[in-house]
Formats: sequence, C-alpha cells, structure tokens
Amino acid sequence: MLPHALWLQGAASIRRWFEGMHSELRALPTAANGSFALGVYRTERPGGADDGFDLQVVEVSAGRITAIHCYLDPSLFPPFDLPARLDG
Repeated sequence: MLPHALWLQGAASIRRWFEGMHSELRALPTAANGSFALGVYRTERPGGADDGFDLQVVEVSAGRITAIHCYLDPSLFPPFDLPARLDG
C-alpha cells in the first residue's frame, strides 16, 4: 500500500489534527502485539454509520508516544475484536 499523504510530528500537531476531525472520526481501544491500539472509524455523511477506516498501533517509550503506525485496512478489525461498523 502506498503511503498516505499525511505527516504529523509532535503532540501539538497530532492533537490539532484529531480535534479538526472530531466530527468525522470515532475510535475504539484495543491492543496489538502488547501495545495500545485504536480502531478508527469515519463517516461519509452526517448521521450515517461509521465504517472501519484504519488500525492505529501506538508505540511508547519512556512513557511518551514515539510513533503511531497506521494500517489503512479495515479487514484487520475482526482479529482485534473490533466491529466493522459503528451505528450512528
């Protein structure tokens, strides 16, 4: 899969990006390889269901986030006990 044209660096830029997307994104926590992870969902239209979008695995070192690995493949959700869709 080709890289996504988005690069965020530092807590402030990540926070601003997520806050700007608050109405389009929802997330459910899970774990992947012993790390904290999120199943991220997004809606295409207001009031519609949220479809699985990506799995984000958070890498932490010394109590700080050092990387977020995004897998833009919602077919990965079932092994992590994540539903494919969240109802509005």
